[in-house]
Amino acid sequence: TATYPDLFKNSLARPGEGTFESYFLSPELKNNLMGKSGTVNRVRNYAGYLVTKSGRQIAFGILHNNFDCNSHQVSKKVEELLMEVYNYY
Repeated sequence: TATYPDLFKNSLARPGEGTFESYFLSPELKNNLMGKSGTVNRVRNYAGYLVTKSGRQIAFGILHNNFDCNSHQVSKKVEELLMEVYNYY
């Protein structure tokens, strides 16, 4: 039987599926990221877990509020930030 942590972990999207369907598709993130995203007018949120290159599991939460670019650019910036975390932690 599944435990509560397993049920929670299995509810999180991986790159290429769910709320991450079009995001975080680089090989490093695709195999090591799970989370959720949320949007509302001019706000984008991302939260989840990232297993870094060194094997550390890091919880993250990122909120972009009232941004002055398109939402695709916001997602790309988040991807760049997560790649930095992946590589250096």
